Amino acid sequence: MVLAAVAAVVDTAAVAVAAATVVAAAVAATVVVAVDAATVADLDAMLGLVSLVRLHIGDHKQATSLKLAMNLNIAAQMEALSEA
Repeated sequence: MVLAAVAAVVDTAAVAVAAATVVAAAVAATVVVAVDAATVADLDAMLGLVSLVRLHIGDHKQATSLKLAMNLNIAAQMEALSEA
């Protein structure tokens, strides 16, 4: 229920949530947001309900670069695992 509310507010605020990783049993999440600092400050209390760690990475261009780097890292790891 809280996650649905977060998704609605995030969509309304045009915040790009690049990643949310749920840690087993602790229900702790890491949320990476790409938006201006003022919006992050406004959403900080709400995001605090669903995540212990919130990373502000800048604007959407930086988020796109981060996502590309993460995807390349995952691809390299998958290739290495398949070769082993």
